[in-house]
Amino acid sequence: MDRFSQNKDNLKVIKAHLAEDNLVAIIPPAEQIRDWAKQMPDYFPAGSNAKPSEASPEIWVDFSGFERAAAANYQAANELILAAQSGNATATRDAFKATAATCKSCHKSFRLD
Repeated sequence: MDRFSQNKDNLKVIKAHLAEDNLVAIIPPAEQIRDWAKQMPDYFPAGSNAKPSEASPEIWVDFSGFERAAAANYQAANELILAAQSGNATATRDAFKATAATCKSCHKSFRLD
């Protein structure tokens, strides 16, 4: 899916900016991640699991769990934005790791391998 690819690219951009300690540049891609997390559940209405979807049927079995995972991603991305805005590089790195972990956790539960 295009939005997921963009999210992956945003994580790479953020990682590159972290390596340069360019915290201000992290904010726009982190905002895109946060905004996508808020919209994500709307992209998976019942019956939308037709091929070539990589979505696991578990999304529709446990849709509230999927919504919680998206909300966790939203919260983590928001914390990343706040950390970057604060100028604290250590907090921003930690928030980036937490954001990436929410992506990985959701993929583990709700994405086909």
